[in-house]
Amino acid sequence: MNLPGAEILVFSQPGPDGYASVRIARRGDVLSPVGLPGLTLSVNHILG
Repeated sequence: MNLPGAEILVFSQPGPDGYASVRIARRGDVLSPVGLPGLTLSVNHILG
């Protein structure tokens, strides 16, 4: 989480050389965790 920048960094697809995918979520975005199907999280709500 980058609070001063109001961003959430989402890392996925881990491998031996690091993560294959890195996403930056900002205010107004919605996150859907792969491990919790059907759950959505508002970045606005997380950042407050």
